[in-house]
Amino acid sequence: MSQILCRRGGSWGNAEGLARKFHDLYEELAPSFGYETRQDTREFDPTTPNGRLMIAVCERLLIGHNGPDDHEERCYLAGYGEDDY
Repeated sequence: MSQILCRRGGSWGNAEGLARKFHDLYEELAPSFGYETRQDTREFDPTTPNGRLMIAVCERLLIGHNGPDDHEERCYLAGYGEDDY
């Protein structure tokens, strides 16, 4: 799987980082919506099918919603610099 890097306001992230943030926020907010998450997925693990799926979804979001013409947030495949766009 390619590593997608994004920059917003000078901070860098990647699909796994976004998946971890999403997971943590999901776990934090779930009880306030009356939802109890599964015990076996409460800790983010990028090696599990659930973790790999979340990373793949985040990678697609980063690619699909942040094209090279977006000056607010730029994403590109690791190994290519911003000048390659």
